[in-house]
Amino acid sequence: MSITIPATENFNAITGKGVEATVEGKKILVVSPGYLKDNNIAIPDGFTANDTETVVFVIINNELVGYIALSDEIRPESAEAIQTLKQNNIKSILLTGDNNKVAASVSKTLGMESFFC
Repeated sequence: MSITIPATENFNAITGKGVEATVEGKKILVVSPGYLKDNNIAIPDGFTANDTETVVFVIINNELVGYIALSDEIRPESAEAIQTLKQNNIKSILLTGDNNKVAASVSKTLGMESFFC
């Protein structure tokens, strides 16, 4: 099976908030919850997210149409590496671009000392 990905026009990164582009004549935005808040766009009824997900919202032609929950699976060897560091009295700190909730969850799950976002 193959899919064709349409071309984008007018691509723009919205610093710290997401991205926007025109795709097949439609204005598409994939943005953070912060973008919604800054632009007085209500989060959909029934929306839930957990501490291991980063959520982005999809807006097409100025209409919020949905959201995508992104999550990384923690690789088993990561936990082993952190344990090896601990056994050798080496502190581990997670440096990430994820949000605080995700970083805190991953750091805690791996038994790390701390995290910075």
